[in-house]
Amino acid sequence: MGSAIRARFLVISASLLWGSAFPAIKYGLDLGLNPLFFVIFRFLVAFIVALPLLKFLLRGRGFFESFSFVFFVLGFLNALAFVLQFYGMELTTAGKSALLINFDIVFVAIISYKFLGESFGLKKVLAVFLGGFGAVFITTEGRLETVSSKTFLGDMMVLSAGIIWAVFIVLSKKWLDYSEENGFDQGGLITNLWVIIITALFLFLLLPFTDTGEALELGWREFLVIVFLGFFCTVLAFGAWYVSLEDMEATVSVVYLLLSIVFAVFLAALFLDESITFFIASGGSLIGFSILFVVLEDIEKSKEVLPHIV
Repeated sequence: MGSAIRARFLVISASLLWGSAFPAIKYGLDLGLNPLFFVIFRFLVAFIVALPLLKFLLRGRGFFESFSFVFFVLGFLNALAFVLQFYGMELTTAGKSALLINFDIVFVAIISYKFLGESFGLKKVLAVFLGGFGAVFITTEGRLETVSSKTFLGDMMVLSAGIIWAVFIVLSKKWLDYSEENGFDQGGLITNLWVIIITALFLFLLLPFTDTGEALELGWREFLVIVFLGFFCTVLAFGAWYVSLEDMEATVSVVYLLLSIVFAVFLAALFLDESITFFIASGGSLIGFSILFVVLEDIEKSKEVLPHIV
């Protein structure tokens, strides 16, 4: 029971931190930060924190002996998703981005069914259709002409990031389960730090495509946003989520992460003056119902495996 409570506390903490990341990213982009420069320097901060922390946790053990090729794959997926998110958010709003990225629960449910053996019954089938219509409502806002707009392109980039993160989530869960079953000493914290380091290394390869001179022109607001995202929304949030994932299913984890939508939309409306249109609210409601169906099916499944108490 204690581990379950800890897992919920950690995943909710990660959700709130990631929810605050959406308006923080949009704020930084509105300040004029280049998306590629922005995401690279976010992970530079994370790298500076993660590397010595990993060496500390591995004291007495070989540094590279703790590495797995899985971290390489996870780091690549994570870097690709972040680049798509940052470029997409330059063209769309923080609130819509939070909704579209968190639509990944449907993809997580599908992939988890195939690769983790998690349930996928009628309710999750309905969730796929409702969530799909919800995503269409949010991205088009009821106007087909928006399909050719920059906003739609931004929405598609953000949605693509969410799909990539769905694969990332399932692969992370599969790795943690495999590590535990085979007695590997690479839990959530070590996995988190390695993934951050590899993600950063992939992003550093893109430095020639950006103007590193921007670093010399950073104001205090830009600097604080980058540090906030790098430390709190990357090292702490990913760490909390990876540790929580050791004790809960991938689909259930993503359901808790949907709290980030509420937090992101609230902060975006409060600080960025973003409006919530009828179609965004309708699409969000459909995605909400799709999430509810996923939750209900998982609750039913958990009841089936509980022992009967007489």
